[in-house]
Amino acid sequence: MRPLAVREVRTLGEVDPAAAWALLGDLARAAAWSPVSRCSWQGDVPARGDRFAAELRRAWGGSTPIGCRVAAWEAGARFRIDLEGLSRLEEPSFEVALRTEPRAGEPRATVSLTFRAKAGLGMRLVARPLAARRLRRSLRRLERLLR
Repeated sequence: MRPLAVREVRTLGEVDPAAAWALLGDLARAAAWSPVSRCSWQGDVPARGDRFAAELRRAWGGSTPIGCRVAAWEAGARFRIDLEGLSRLEEPSFEVALRTEPRAGEPRATVSLTFRAKAGLGMRLVARPLAARRLRRSLRRLERLLR
């Protein structure tokens, strides 16, 4: 098994960084923009170690139930979720990071989405383009929701 990492980054333009984090950091609303079709999160601010269930959208339709554990949480900046129940992948995780930088006096938000796992060669060849496509789609959904 060797590492697989897929990262997609997008600058969201005139989006208020606080509004971006309000959507990104609300795990109950993850289905609106992420590869997750359902998320059972019911709480306030997640903390490291919190667990919840979700369903991952399948590329060919339907969904797969997965377990999720909050591995890292820095409010307003980033979080990482460890995923359980993905076959043929070891240590899969999904990370979201929000970076803000001033641009012409206004804050500008940049979001990066990263999928990491360990997989055999065959699975890496399949998973890399699939993950990249899903992450790009998630960023487009996020952009539409924040307009």
